[in-house]
Amino acid sequence: MKGHFWQTIFFVIFWNIIISVMFVVIIFILEIIAFFSLRQLMGNTMALSIFIASFGFLVIPSAARRNQIQHKLNELITPEN
Repeated sequence: MKGHFWQTIFFVIFWNIIISVMFVVIIFILEIIAFFSLRQLMGNTMALSIFIASFGFLVIPSAARRNQIQHKLNELITPEN
């Protein structure tokens, strides 16, 4: 049973590292795509504004949804007196 504890710790750390590396690679790829997209839009300020605003429409609702989920989880975790 002692080995099972350390094996669990190893797998948790291993998967956290793998997921973190995947996020870094994905963000790097998205930055390259955004760089090439923005380079073409730099001459047109209206197109650049629309491009930047479109990311806001994607990020803000997902952040609100994440906060809503976190609130529900806190309600489930916190015991009622």
